[in-house]
Amino acid sequence: MESRKALESPDFYTIGWITALSIERAAAVAMLDEQHAQPDGFVRHQTDTNSYAWGRIGDHNIVIVSLPAGLYGTTSAATTASNLLSSLPSIRIGLLVGIGGGISRPNEDRDIRLGDIVVSQPDGTTGGICQYDLVKAKLGENRERKGFLAMPPMLLLNSLASIQADHELDDSKVPDLLQEMLQNKPKMAKQSPGWVYQGSDNDRLFKASYEHTSGKDCSSCSAAEEIKRDPRDTTDPMIHYGIIASGNTLVKDATARDRIVADIGEDCICFEMEAAGLMNHFPCLVIRGICDYADSHKNDRWQRYAAATAAAYAKELLAYIPAADVQNTEKALVLVQSMKEDLDHVRREGDRVKSIVETRESKQHLADIERWLDPPNTSTNINKARDLRHEGTGTWLLTSSVFDDWKAGRRPHLWLHALAGCGKTVLTATILENLEQSGTHTTLAFFFDFSDVRKQTLDSLLRSLAFQLYPLGGEAARRLDHLFGSHDDGRKQPSTAALLDCVKSMIRVHDKVTIVLDALDECTTRRELISWIRSFTTGSTFGNAQLIVTARPEQEFQREIPRYFGEESCLLLDKQAINADIRSYVTAQLAQLPGFVDLRLSQGLLERIRNKVGDGADGMFRWAKCQLDALVQCRTPRAIEEALESLPLDLNETYQRMVESIPAELERDAMRLLQFLVHTMRPLTLPEAREVIATQIDGNGEAVDKQVIDPSDLLSLDYDVSILFPSANQIRKCKKCRAAFTQTFTIPDIWWSEYCRNSNGYFGCEDSTDIGGTLSGTRTWCRFLVKQLLGNADGEIAYEWYKLNVFATWDRATGRTAVLVFDLPLSAARRIRHQLLDGLDEEWVRDPFWMYVRLVEEVVERQDRAVWAVRDWVRTIEKSRASSERPRPNYAWLHDIARHSIHVSETLELGTNTVEGILTHYHRVASLLGAETGTGPKEPGTTAGVGVPLIVSRLRFFHDMLRSLHTRSATNKARLQNEIQLVFNMVAQYDARISVEIGRAAQADGAAMRTVAFVTLTFLPATFVCAVFSMSFFDFDAEKGVWSVSGEFWRYWAVAVPVTVVTVVAWFGLERLLRPTPIDGIEGEVGAAGVAVGLRKVLWEKGRGVPA
Repeated sequence: MESRKALESPDFYTIGWITALSIERAAAVAMLDEQHAQPDGFVRHQTDTNSYAWGRIGDHNIVIVSLPAGLYGTTSAATTASNLLSSLPSIRIGLLVGIGGGISRPNEDRDIRLGDIVVSQPDGTTGGICQYDLVKAKLGENRERKGFLAMPPMLLLNSLASIQADHELDDSKVPDLLQEMLQNKPKMAKQSPGWVYQGSDNDRLFKASYEHTSGKDCSSCSAAEEIKRDPRDTTDPMIHYGIIASGNTLVKDATARDRIVADIGEDCICFEMEAAGLMNHFPCLVIRGICDYADSHKNDRWQRYAAATAAAYAKELLAYIPAADVQNTEKALVLVQSMKEDLDHVRREGDRVKSIVETRESKQHLADIERWLDPPNTSTNINKARDLRHEGTGTWLLTSSVFDDWKAGRRPHLWLHALAGCGKTVLTATILENLEQSGTHTTLAFFFDFSDVRKQTLDSLLRSLAFQLYPLGGEAARRLDHLFGSHDDGRKQPSTAALLDCVKSMIRVHDKVTIVLDALDECTTRRELISWIRSFTTGSTFGNAQLIVTARPEQEFQREIPRYFGEESCLLLDKQAINADIRSYVTAQLAQLPGFVDLRLSQGLLERIRNKVGDGADGMFRWAKCQLDALVQCRTPRAIEEALESLPLDLNETYQRMVESIPAELERDAMRLLQFLVHTMRPLTLPEAREVIATQIDGNGEAVDKQVIDPSDLLSLDYDVSILFPSANQIRKCKKCRAAFTQTFTIPDIWWSEYCRNSNGYFGCEDSTDIGGTLSGTRTWCRFLVKQLLGNADGEIAYEWYKLNVFATWDRATGRTAVLVFDLPLSAARRIRHQLLDGLDEEWVRDPFWMYVRLVEEVVERQDRAVWAVRDWVRTIEKSRASSERPRPNYAWLHDIARHSIHVSETLELGTNTVEGILTHYHRVASLLGAETGTGPKEPGTTAGVGVPLIVSRLRFFHDMLRSLHTRSATNKARLQNEIQLVFNMVAQYDARISVEIGRAAQADGAAMRTVAFVTLTFLPATFVCAVFSMSFFDFDAEKGVWSVSGEFWRYWAVAVPVTVVTVVAWFGLERLLRPTPIDGIEGEVGAAGVAVGLRKVLWEKGRGVPA
C-alpha cells in the first residue's frame, strides 16, 4: 500500500463531501487528485461514528464521509453531518454527492435520462430541496408542503452561476474527468462493475400507469408502453438544475411518484433520501446522478455510473471555488447555529402572517391569471341571448329523445345545424340554462361572435375554457398554474399549442365535462377548430368530455363533423318546432310593442300578422324579427295590411329592400359604411362609423383631414388584397385603435414597443400552424430607413428621413393578404400605392411575399439617390480643393457631410440585413410547404398552384443591389475622410512654413540684438569711469567762450581703456567657455538650458562638487 502524507492539522480541511452508499464513496475517492492519511492531531468527537477518507482536489483539502452501511434517510444523514461538524469544526462548506431517481417529463422540456446529473438550485420559494413526506392535508384535493429547508451557502451558489455560464459557451469537463478516473483506476474501466456508460438500449422510460412485469431488467416489458424520446447525439451526461425532492421513503412506484410531485407543488426533477436531513444541519449543495426513474422498473445497473457522473461534476464545480474564499467563509458549525435561530423566527412569523396573506394571495393570483389569459367574456353573449329568448321557446329540443340521449351519454357529441337567423344562439342559451339547473357535472361554454374579434379563434376559445376551469381548483388549477409559472409568471404569453395541451390536461382530471360551443361558422380559424373537435372523438384524449355545438351547415362542417360525431348525432333543427316558437314570439311582440298596442288593431288583423309572419318565417327567427320591425313603423292599420301583402320571401330579399329604402342623400355614406364593414372584418363602433362618414375625400382619393384610420387608406381588389396606410403614432395614442389593429391583423405587442418605434431597421416574422403542425399563415413586419440629402440651405445641408414601416399578413386557406404601410406622408403613400398596384395580377398575389418585391425596390431607388447625393458632395469637395498658399477649410461643414455619409452607410447595412431576413423567412415558408407535400422545398406561390420564381429572384437581386450601394457608400466615406485628412495636412504644412519664417526672422533679430549688446558693453566701462570720477572730457570757459580738454582727461585713458579691453576679452572668453557640449549623444543645447549645462560643467570641473 502506497504511503500517503498526513497534513499537520485537521484544520486544513475545509470542505465536507458526504455520501450515503459505498459506491458513492468509491466514486468520490476516485476523483481525488491526492489521497491523504489521517491528519496529525485529529481527535474524533466521542459521539462520532463516521468513517472518513482524506484527500485533495485542486487547491482544496477535502474530507469524505459516508453514512453507516445499511442506514439511509434524512435522520441518518443529519446524524452523520452533526458528527462531522463536531469532530471537524474547520469545515466551511459541504457537498452531498450520490445517486437519485429522475423525474423525467420529456413533453415539458425536462428530458432527464439515466446517467444525467441533477443539481439542487433555489427557485425563490425553496432552498433547492423540499421534503416530500412533510405535507399537510387541506380541504378538497389540495395538500400543502410544510417547513422550509435552508439554501446552500452563497459561495456555492456563486460558483454554480459561474459554471452554468461557462457551460453555455463550452462543454462540461465531466466526460474528461470520467475518462481520467477510468485511466487511473483500471478496474473501474471494466464493463462488469458498471462504472462506464450503460447504453441507451438499457435506458427505457415507461408510462406511469405501466408496472414492471418481472425479472431483474426490462427485457420483457412492453415496448408499446414505453415513452418515445428523441435519440441524443452524444452519450455524455446532461446537467439539470432545479428542485430535488427528499424524504425517508424510497419511491419505487410511478403513480406514487407523480402523486408526491403533485402534493408538494414544486417542479421537482429528482428524488433522493438524505438531503432533507442535512440542509438545516449542514448547508450544502446536492448533486445527484440519475440511476432510475423512481418507478417499479428501477434496478441497480446504472448506479455506479450515476455515482461517477455526480462525483465528476462535483470535482468540476470545485475548480470554480477559490480556496481563499472558502477559508474566508464562516464555519459551517457557526452558520448552522445562526440558521436555526433565524429559521425559528421565520416559522413563527410565517404562521402569523400566513392566515392574513392566504386569502388575499388567492384573489390576487386569480386576477393575475385573468390578466395573463385575457379570456373573452362569454357572459355578454349568454345574457344577450337570454334577453332575446321568449319564454317557452326551445323546450321542444330539451324534451326530444336526441337531446335526452346526448345528456345521458348515449350520444357522446351533438351538432345542431340550421341556416342563419334560425335562433341557434338563443337555443344555445336555453341548453346552457338546462345544464346548469341539472348541476350534475362541469359545464363550459363559448360563443364565437363575428362582432367581437376576441371571440373568433381557437386560441380565444382555449383561453376562455382554461379560465372557466381554473376557479374549480384541484389538479386542473395546478396544471394552469404550472403553465403560468413556465411563462415567467404571466410575463410571457402561451402559444396556442401550449394552451391546447393545458386545457386537455385540465379536462382530463374532471369526471365529466360538457362543452357547449355556439356559431362555429363565425370562427376565423376553422381548420384548427375542426382539428381540435376531431381530437374529442379519437382515442381516449377527451373520454370524459361531451360536446354540443351549433353552426350553419357550411361545406367544411358538413364534410367533417358527421365523420367524427356520426350522422345520427348531426341534427337539423326542426322547422315546424321553430315556427311554433316564432308564432309564440310574434304573439308576445304584438301584445307588448307600443307601436302595435297604440293602434288598437283588430283581432282579425292581429291574427293575419301572426299567420303571415309566423308561418312565412320558415324557421327564420331573424326574418320574423325584421318583418315585425318594419310593420311596427306603419302608422295605420291600413298601412300594415298593405305591408302584409308584400312581405319579402326570405332574408336576402329583406336585406335588399333595406338597402333600397336608404334615402338618396344617404346612399354615398351608406355605401362607404358597407365597404368598411366588408373589409374591417368586424362591426364598426358608432364613433368609428361617424369618423368614416365625416372624413372628406379630395379628387385624388386622399383624405383632406388625416384621421387615425383614414378611409382612403383602404383599398380592396379582386384578389383578396387589402392595403392600408395608417398612422402608427396616432394609433399608439388611441388604446381602442391599437386594440382593433392588434386583433384584426394579429399584430404582436412587440411591434408597438418604443424600441421598435425608434429602431433604424429590422425584420420580424411569426408563422401560424394548425394543430397538426401544418402552415396556415404567416405574419411579417419590417422597417427601412433612408436618409436623403436635399441640398445646401443657409450654410447647412438639408436632409429628411424616409421611414417605411410595413406589416403584412397572409392566410393560406383564403389566400387573403393584408398590407399595412405606416406613417407615410400623402405623396409617399401615393407612390407606394402605385408601386404595389401597378401590374398586379392574381398569380402574383398568391405568394405571401409579393409586396416586398415592390417595397424593397422603392427602398433601393431611394438609397441609390442617397448614396449618389453623398457622392456628389464628396466630388464637389475634391474639385474645390484649395490650391492657394493659404487654405481655409470649413471643418464643421466637412464633418457634417461625414455624419450624413455614416448614416447612409448605417441604413444601407441594416436594409441589407432586413432583406436577408425576408429571404431567410421566404425559404423557411417554402421549406414548410414543401415538407407538407413531401416534394422538397417549393416557392410559396407554387404550393398555392402557381409558380412565381420571379419573386425570390427579384428579392435576391435587390439584396445584391443594396450590398453594391453599401460598398459605394463605404467608398464615399473613405474618399471623404481622405479629403478631410488632406486638407488638414495642407493647413498643417502651411502653418509649418509660417513657423519656419518666423524662426528665421527671430534669428536675424537675435543677431542684431547681439551687436547692440556688444557695442553697449564696449562703451559701458568708459561711461562708468566718468560717472565714478564725476569728470567730463571737456571744460567750457564761460567768460572766454572757449572749449578745452579737461585736465583730468588722462584718468579716463588710464582706467577706461584697460577696463574696456578686459571686458571685451572676458565676453569672448566666457562665450567660448559656455558653448554647449554634446551630452549623451545630444548634439547640443540652446538658450537657457545650454547656459545651465555649461555652468554645471564648469563648476564640476573646478571641484565644487556639483554634478554636471
